[in-house]
Amino acid sequence: MMMNSAVVMTTAASGFIRTKRIQWWGLGMIVLGGIFGVIVAATLVRNINVSIIRYGIVALSLWTAYSLWKESRKVLAIESAVENQ
Repeated sequence: MMMNSAVVMTTAASGFIRTKRIQWWGLGMIVLGGIFGVIVAATLVRNINVSIIRYGIVALSLWTAYSLWKESRKVLAIESAVENQ
């Protein structure tokens, strides 16, 4: 999945650059934010107990699953409303 995403993102990015629909300042801020985030995360992860990280990953996965489920319910409601018209 990661390789597929990397190939798709490379293709999409080249299209954005060719059509000049990229904001270089925003890209720079994302890169700087990523560097800062990795440094902060590496510092925090070194000092946190492994079991806390495990519970955090499970909680994050459950929250993501719930968010995706909730969003899918909205889409289904919109689709059924369109079909009933």
